[in-house]
Amino acid sequence: MNNKVKHHFPRLVWLDVNRGLTVFFMLLINLGGNNNQSFLQLTHTKLGFHFADWVYPNFIFIMGIALGYNKSNLKLKRIIQRGISLFIIGIIIENFPFYFPLGGLRLMGILQRIAILYTLGGCLLLLNYRYLIISCLASFILFILIYSFNYSTLNQAPFRFQEAIDQLVLRNHIYRGMLYDPQGILSLFGSLINAFIGILIGVLLHRFHLTKFPDWTIIFSIVFSSAGFFLSFIFPLSQDLWLPSFSLFTIGLSLFFGQLIQRITIIHYPILLFWGQNALLLYLISEVIRRISFYYFIDNTPLRYTSIDWLSKHSFLSIHFAALVSSLVLLALTTLVVKVAIRYNVKLR
Repeated sequence: MNNKVKHHFPRLVWLDVNRGLTVFFMLLINLGGNNNQSFLQLTHTKLGFHFADWVYPNFIFIMGIALGYNKSNLKLKRIIQRGISLFIIGIIIENFPFYFPLGGLRLMGILQRIAILYTLGGCLLLLNYRYLIISCLASFILFILIYSFNYSTLNQAPFRFQEAIDQLVLRNHIYRGMLYDPQGILSLFGSLINAFIGILIGVLLHRFHLTKFPDWTIIFSIVFSSAGFFLSFIFPLSQDLWLPSFSLFTIGLSLFFGQLIQRITIIHYPILLFWGQNALLLYLISEVIRRISFYYFIDNTPLRYTSIDWLSKHSFLSIHFAALVSSLVLLALTTLVVKVAIRYNVKLR
């Protein structure tokens, strides 16, 4: 009689800590106001690279690792259900509080992209992990071909393709005030590389029963980030464009950050584990709090008068430090609300 040996795969605590820190950075950035209020590295840039531009790609990369590591627990029905739920929740939260016609609803956003990548990556993983490799290569080659034949366009009007495709597919359901959506169609294919490389690393950890990155992955972090950096002289770094240079560069940074988290055990605080294990619920509640505090904070003030403006006006703090303090206060409030929600069995993972 042949008995199949079932292996137990322990939870990756360092991955939860990594996710917790990433969520902390994400909320610090999102709750910190606009580009004129926050410190430079805590703002996004359309062309170039700030610290803020790495945080979201790292979250996608971590999601990929978790998906690949838990491949033995994946079920097609569950993947599709979760993907659809995340997409619908994303649409609701992106358009909260519905102060414009429903015909102008934004269809793409942070959670919507995560939902698409999670569903597509999970389905391909169930079929065969080799499809993930093929998809990464196809996406990489697609971008190289598109922009190689139109290199002058990339230099003179870098978002021209984004605008054309998003106007064609999404029409008026894009980010308000822009001709393209930062979470639009074309950049989705670039983010696919981050997610799928993460899944492949998770599969590697799963297959060889590893609970940490092998030491040699530091070499890959250098190779990926260096390749992305040198490729950026041809294809600029930009989260909105999400070209192969951006994918490679951010993957290299994510690998390095993962190695760092594994080695610095002092940062394995309970609060980081809490944030990491409740990342989606934290993000959702923070978005509701952000929109309320930014647009409806003081009784008789203008609609877009924010908590940051109020704090800067009524304290000795500069606008940048007011944005930082405001984001930390709102983060603490978000954490408190999530703790209360979990006590009443409200969970989203």
